[in-house]
Amino acid sequence: MAFAFDPSYRSRLLALPRLLEQGNGPGAGLRARMRGGRIEFHDHRAYVPGDDPRDIDWSLFLRLDVLAVKEFRRDEAPAVTVILDRSGSMGREGGGKDRIQREVAGGLVHAALRAGAPVSLAVLGEAGPRVLARFRSTRELDALLSGLERLEPPGGPTWLTSITRLPPARGVGRVVFLLSDFLVEPPPAECLPVLARGSGTGFLLHLVAEEERRPSLRETAVVRDPETGETLLLPDTRAILPHYLEELARHEEEILRLARAHGLGHALVDDVHPFETTILHLLRGGRT
Repeated sequence: MAFAFDPSYRSRLLALPRLLEQGNGPGAGLRARMRGGRIEFHDHRAYVPGDDPRDIDWSLFLRLDVLAVKEFRRDEAPAVTVILDRSGSMGREGGGKDRIQREVAGGLVHAALRAGAPVSLAVLGEAGPRVLARFRSTRELDALLSGLERLEPPGGPTWLTSITRLPPARGVGRVVFLLSDFLVEPPPAECLPVLARGSGTGFLLHLVAEEERRPSLRETAVVRDPETGETLLLPDTRAILPHYLEELARHEEEILRLARAHGLGHALVDDVHPFETTILHLLRGGRT
């Protein structure tokens, strides 16, 4: 059965800007850096007949007896890119990790559009991040939801190393969000600096499902790698489980360490808390 958002998801997206305005205010955190469309004073130039009298700098005229008009320029918003890891380790279609990834991605795109930023939605592939759609207005909400629902089900290898093919940021800069479980060994540390090179800002959103934190296992189990298809017999899961949980915690700490080492933002995302929790954390505060 194809994935479909909960009927309440659309209304929750529409309510997101109001949540962002509460508490820390509309200019706080990362949201302020994504906001565009501000008109700021740039310079003076000599008045010529036909100029709008409202643009004349009368205070300058009174002080220096110079008739000049103010020039303004519009502050452009940086481009925003939301990149999704759709590898097999993201779980089954519609499962907790798959669902929260789509919900958070939609929240990031909608919040960025509300801030005036153009947005690209992409997925990782062998040849690099592949752009699925570009958005410039919140009026494209239906197209955004439809595109996220039509994503291919999770499957195949993790193409994290292909992030190196992400083009550098240009012009006013870029904010990149990478949503992945980062389940590759070793984590591709050499690839991460590309997220923030040039005038870019990068964020790692580390997805961990509740069933991964608290797996329900029989005493004897066979586990299968969803990306390679390899299987492993666990004759005594009770003996293995503590080591597994230690390794999971180590992996989470390693991704956080890499984010900090490369100047990237970081958020740990689970499928228990609502997607709004992640969006509010990132756009108000932004870094852990």
